[in-house]
Amino acid sequence: MDTSFRRNVFDSLHTEVAKGFDVIARIGTEELEALLPEKGLFEEVRHDLETLLTFNAWSGYSLFLISEGIDPERSRLKASKKTDALGNKWIEGYEKDQNASSFKKLDPILTIFIEKQTKLRMESLFLTHPALQKIAYSQIQHIETFANWASQQGFVFGVIESNLNTEEVYTENVPKT
Repeated sequence: MDTSFRRNVFDSLHTEVAKGFDVIARIGTEELEALLPEKGLFEEVRHDLETLLTFNAWSGYSLFLISEGIDPERSRLKASKKTDALGNKWIEGYEKDQNASSFKKLDPILTIFIEKQTKLRMESLFLTHPALQKIAYSQIQHIETFANWASQQGFVFGVIESNLNTEEVYTENVPKT
């Protein structure tokens, strides 16, 4: 995909969704900073970790859109006022179980897609930062766990947004009594 196409798709997203990608990246980065003991190495890879987490959140969200056949530009997702509640709904689920209950409903094939795309991005991260290849496996596992988590949370954004918009369509079509 060329950059202008990606920019158009990103610009068609609701503000709550785009902000959510940053929140996911920030949470994941802060958690990883606490889990990775080598602060010098962490500072070296911080930007690329944030980028990886942000892109994984976007990828998870995009996978939801693709799996549901939703075109964000044609669907006018950006204009939906119901999506304004996405952040609050996501936080409710995050506080409850980190949105695991929403993600458990995911088709196993889509779970495989998420895990595969994470592995590819992890390989790229390790090629870019050879020093990461020398850290303990448990630390690598932490990075991979948060990369998968970011993708899952992006997918959950799509689920929540869809549920909010389905409620909107449903309530708009219910006759007033």
